[in-house]
Amino acid sequence: MHTPQHSPSPYRQRYEEQQRRLARLEALAERLRVDERGLRTEIQGVFADWLAPQPATGNPVCARALIERHGKLARTLASIECRIAAASDALAVAVRELR
Repeated sequence: MHTPQHSPSPYRQRYEEQQRRLARLEALAERLRVDERGLRTEIQGVFADWLAPQPATGNPVCARALIERHGKLARTLASIECRIAAASDALAVAVRELR
């Protein structure tokens, strides 16, 4: 006997889409946090070289460019975190609708 396939309800679809959206945003935020930590470490290294009693060897790194990149990254991360909060709220609404 063949049973017909039931398509998910619109509430279930909305819930699943909100879950996927939130997961994508959280994954993006985590990648940005990793990048931010790496950039912060690089900036700290530049300043440590400046404060070292012996001059650093190799090519000098422009701290200003690193700091500007860090600022852009921090602003992007803050924006993503706001979007995560909105997606969490939307997911909570979808859960209530599903019930």
